[in-house]
Amino acid sequence: DTVAAQGYFKVRLGHFLPDVELVSVSVGGRPFSRPEAEDRGFDPHEAPNPNGTRAFGLRVPFADPLVQQQYLHGPLRRYSLHLNYTLRLLSTGEAFTQAGLITCDVPDVVPPSFQGSCEAGALALLMTHGTLDRFWVPYVGERPLSQLAAPHSYRVSDDDRHFHLAVPLLAAG
Repeated sequence: DTVAAQGYFKVRLGHFLPDVELVSVSVGGRPFSRPEAEDRGFDPHEAPNPNGTRAFGLRVPFADPLVQQQYLHGPLRRYSLHLNYTLRLLSTGEAFTQAGLITCDVPDVVPPSFQGSCEAGALALLMTHGTLDRFWVPYVGERPLSQLAAPHSYRVSDDDRHFHLAVPLLAAG
């Protein structure tokens, strides 16, 4: 039932008789009891089916750190949700699991954009952040910018929307 535009996975498991209960659910390899899943905002719930059985539902936001993200190509990003439900048969106390992998490809990739210019005594680079560059590490030549900035008077600023770099004309790099 996942609708990409809503930004979350909407998962329903099963047609279970009333003698089955949800014990826990593992999301991205991390187990959650029902109250822990509620606290995390996963909205674990039971949904009745017309035939008298019920399903166990869950909503997991794409933005949750336990959801894997993979850049595919062009504007496409794949969100992957690894689930493992632990259920118990009330009549015997026997537990069983049901694993699943749900993927959703979403055209939500915005690449960063760059603009170069000359400032008084410096070369400047202005980058407007996209959706994939939050973990990037900028380099000048073969050295991380963090090693060059302070000793060579590079000016760096980042306000989460724009990254600005100004390199003095005679500085290393």
